Amino acid sequence: GLVCEQSGGTQTCNGYKCENCHSWYGEVDESAHLWSYGYCVYHSGVTYPTDVECTHKWDIWGTCEICGFDCEHDTLGNNGICENCDMQMEYSVTTNNVTTYHNGLYEALEAAEDGSYVKLLRDIFEGEVTFNKAITFDLNGFEMSQPSLYDHIIKANVTFIDSVGGGFMSFDMLIFAECTF
Repeated sequence: GLVCEQSGGTQTCNGYKCENCHSWYGEVDESAHLWSYGYCVYHSGVTYPTDVECTHKWDIWGTCEICGFDCEHDTLGNNGICENCDMQMEYSVTTNNVTTYHNGLYEALEAAEDGSYVKLLRDIFEGEVTFNKAITFDLNGFEMSQPSLYDHIIKANVTFIDSVGGGFMSFDMLIFAECTF
């Protein structure tokens, strides 16, 4: 970095200076700047310097709360947790003893085949999804939350289970096939 003067002394920084408060950014000087998704909340319009290496503070969606970078979840552990940002994927799909991880029920159902086992891993649930494959769907209820099924269109012989308990079936499901609950 560059050596620059501040408050009568010197410090190592990367040469970025806030145009509003005229403070040096340094690497990540959160005491002078409170970064929120790439913007300093103390100074409107000041964006996080792209050439500075951020240590990343991840939110539950895998987005850095400091610089706004979205994790691409390139490396997943066996349990579907990103090894970079620690985000839990939303669904697992097991077909022929091979498990893959997906975000979004639509994406999970696209990856599934007849006979697949689809499991909810986070308390995330979107509506208006069509089940068109004969799968087992595990609602996987949680101790402190109650995932629910609602607004879905069922067009295949789906077996719905709740391996943990605590989830519930809800309203507005259109069922056009013989299903097991």
